[in-house]
Amino acid sequence: MAELKDRLRADLTTALKARDSTTVATLRMALAAISNEEVAGKSSRELRDEEVLTVLGRETKKRREAAEARRWPGEPREAGWQPRCAPRSLLMALRVATDRTATH
Repeated sequence: MAELKDRLRADLTTALKARDSTTVATLRMALAAISNEEVAGKSSRELRDEEVLTVLGRETKKRREAAEARRWPGEPREAGWQPRCAPRSLLMALRVATDRTATH
């Protein structure tokens, strides 16, 4: 059995007990990707640690690319740049401003 997968499961249990919803969601996503990879193909198999790392790297790349796609236009790329989505309050303000412009 892959030690890394066991560690992820133990971390999930700890996060569930701590009620850390972000960590729980992240670990569940990672474990789901690992499980999907294990059952892909003609026969199911258990992944080795190296294969688990490959799957996690692939999932990380997907999330990074998705975050990059949501980057604000014209936003500079800096060292340590972290992608972000628009805060809900900003989106609501933009909607209100757009509605006002459309009615006048």
